Amino acid sequence: MELSFASPRRGAPAWLADPATLGSLDFVSPKPLLVASLLLANPSQVFDELKSFNPDSKTFGSIAAGEQAFGLSLKDDLLNLLTGELTFEVDAVTPTQPVWRAFLGTNDAIRLRKTLSTLVAATRFRSDSVEKLDLTFYSLESPTDKEKTFKVTYAFSDGYLIIGPTMDAVADSIQFHRAGHTPSSSALFYEDPSYIANLRFGSFLSQASDSLNQAGASESVSPIAGHIYAEKSAIREISTNATFDVAGVLVIAAIAVPNLLRSRMAANEASAVGTVRTLNTAQVTYGAAYPEKGFAHNIITMGEDLKNPTAFSPEHAGLLDASLAGSTCNADGWCAKSGYRFRTDAHRYQRSVCYDYVAVATPVSKEVGNRSFCSASDGIIRFHAGDPLTAPISIADCKSWPALQ
Repeated sequence: MELSFASPRRGAPAWLADPATLGSLDFVSPKPLLVASLLLANPSQVFDELKSFNPDSKTFGSIAAGEQAFGLSLKDDLLNLLTGELTFEVDAVTPTQPVWRAFLGTNDAIRLRKTLSTLVAATRFRSDSVEKLDLTFYSLESPTDKEKTFKVTYAFSDGYLIIGPTMDAVADSIQFHRAGHTPSSSALFYEDPSYIANLRFGSFLSQASDSLNQAGASESVSPIAGHIYAEKSAIREISTNATFDVAGVLVIAAIAVPNLLRSRMAANEASAVGTVRTLNTAQVTYGAAYPEKGFAHNIITMGEDLKNPTAFSPEHAGLLDASLAGSTCNADGWCAKSGYRFRTDAHRYQRSVCYDYVAVATPVSKEVGNRSFCSASDGIIRFHAGDPLTAPISIADCKSWPALQ
């Protein structure tokens, strides 16, 4: 299977790195149940692009709060320390203790160890360390009752962070690695279909379990492996079994992801147009309330006084809420909301009274929206397709754009 692009990969398809040696596969046991491996080009860039899809998400707000609480930066103290290589392995699925392992490539094991130590110290996890195989093994245990205790062990070896449920599981992986073999791919998937077919998924999936049992009843079913190779303007996939092929998943992704992104862009642009209309209304209201000033000089002037929200003045008219005219505004006059940046600039003065203005909305990145919008005192909203604006525009520039229908 092949997905071809008219130009070099960008956006979500560019998250996948070019084929390279997957050293993390050296840590995988000889007879795994399931293995998935992925090589990202730049974990920090993936985070930035995910954030640009929905910058106002509560998830990213929680991350920012966590960074402040722990005194750490998610990007600088974690993501930038990872190479982008990730492998996850499952060896057994049992109700008592599933056997699994995870392997992450790191370009600075010492600094990543410090980051993990800082995070552990800020939690209630009980921690311990043991020397084994010339390495230090760190064990964590949640402070809950014995029946629900969560345990995990991790260690660093040859540029990788190895994580598992027990010290023995992590130690076994390190020993596998010391006599391993490393293929080259951008991503890899492996499973033992006979083992998968014999798993019981519970009563709510009984029919699916029966189907899997029938499909895997024959002992002749061979393990399934799929490799993905990312090239400059294509993504290729090869698998060892036609009955289970990730091509279908990739085809669905090729259709669904662009449509999802386009829908998200359309929503962002519609929100931006609505905000520009709100700015127009606020400007007209401000001019009527303060005729000696005319139109407002900037968005902050039309917003609330954050220190005294119930007090209104020409400097803080209280016509816009804090989601637009609040902490999202910077010293340059730009305010952010729903993936767009906004600003208003005053024009045409006579005796210190402003008689015109221009309101502008532009996406924070090309992945968020394809169009910028503007409006002046005539109330007509205009648009411009292209890259996000990097500087304010004049009224003449705005009126040169086509009107939004």
